[in-house]
Amino acid sequence: MMYQAWSQYLRGEAAEAERLADAAAKKAPAVADAAHLLGNAAAIHALSAYLKGEFSRTADCGREALGLLPPADRGTRGMVELILAGCNLMTGNLDDAERAVRVAVQTARECGNVYLSLSEIVY
Repeated sequence: MMYQAWSQYLRGEAAEAERLADAAAKKAPAVADAAHLLGNAAAIHALSAYLKGEFSRTADCGREALGLLPPADRGTRGMVELILAGCNLMTGNLDDAERAVRVAVQTARECGNVYLSLSEIVY
């Protein structure tokens, strides 16, 4: 179900992605890797909040996602760091934005995500 949530998010259906992520997260107690599942749900909520301009919620959900996602999930972690960078940039926290971009770019390079690696140029 989490894959469906990500698919909906990538299609621009943020509300449906959040609904599916919440439904998947409810199953977390029954799965072995509950933190990973909950981390992905929080990541989807962070990304959706960012698209809505809800920067406080973006930061809260993004930090929650980073606290739950395993270090090996570099792709999702890098995406969340990039969203946190944008959030910090929009709220005037330039030092935090710069730190988040550096982390996102390093993470992207480690996992071979060219798109996120190029984000350094944008920010």
